[in-house]
This record gives sequence, structure tokens and C-alpha cells, in this order.
Amino acid sequence: MILSANMLSLLSAQYAHEIKNALAYASMQSWAEMRGLDGTAAFFAGQSKGETDHANMVLAYIHARNEQLATGLPISWPTEFPASFVGQFLQAQAIERATTDAIYAIKAQAEAEGDYATCAWLSRPDGLILEQVEEENVIQTILDRVTARRGLVTLDQEDGGTVPAEMPGEVIHDIDAWLKARA
Repeated sequence: MILSANMLSLLSAQYAHEIKNALAYASMQSWAEMRGLDGTAAFFAGQSKGETDHANMVLAYIHARNEQLATGLPISWPTEFPASFVGQFLQAQAIERATTDAIYAIKAQAEAEGDYATCAWLSRPDGLILEQVEEENVIQTILDRVTARRGLVTLDQEDGGTVPAEMPGEVIHDIDAWLKARA
């Protein structure tokens, strides 16, 4: 079964989105490495590889449906990132939430078109939907650890809901060591 033009467009855009995410995480890895945060750098390196793997999954699915990737995809290197440790993880959370929204839009379109093969592919145990649940959970766990380590109820408790001021070095070190043990 061949993909509809709309579905091919959405899947091609998802491929580009995953590549952009990989570049974003590579930039975050570089940010962490320049600050000697080895665990954080390893975490972001793993995230970058995971995003590349997701892009390859999308491409393989497009090929399995006897199509080729659309041309002229907008893939750009991210230009701005937060300067703080917490800001990096809040940015990662925003990346993952945007990815989840994009994948759910693909699933909704597939359902609307009766493209049950794409619905099934997205929902497989190793599919993009469950991957997103896991990725959002990992980022939230890190942010929860930061929040608990700082003795806050939520990160919004500081600075009236804006990105918190940088936290003490020992907190960053503790979170970095925790990440390094899991990399």
C-alpha cells in the first residue's frame, strides 16, 4: 500500500524534525562538555543518537511503504540555547513535547485516512509513540531530581515561573554524577 501524499509529507517532516532534534541534543552535549559535565554530555550524546535512530526508523518505514523521502525538507541547526543547567533540561523537555505533538498529529491523520498500517507502526512496542512516553518521562525524572535536590516543590517556585537562576555547583555535580552512572 502506498502512502497518501499528505501522510508522506507528514512522515517526511517528522524525519526532518528528528534530525533537527539530534542536532539540538548535539549542541547541548557540546554545551555540557565545555563545562566539564561529563555525565550530562553523555546523556545528551545518547539523546542525539536516539533522535538519529528515530529519523532512521521513519525513513525505513517510508521505504517499506514504497515511497521515498520528500525533497526540500527544512532542517536547520539550532541557533539558541539556554545558558543554564536547568535551562538545558527545560529545553529538552520542550523538544520532547513538540515531538510528541508531531507524532500524535501523524497518528490522527493516519486514523482519519484509514491508514491502519501507519497507526500500527506508530503504536508498536518499539514504535515512536512509546518511545516518546519514555523520553518525556526521562526528562521529567531529571527535572524532578533537580527540583527535589533544590528543596523546591516545583521549578516554577523560583523567579515567578521563569527559568530558575543557576543552582549551586554541588547540585549540578550531583545530578551530573547521577546521569554519568546511567549513561
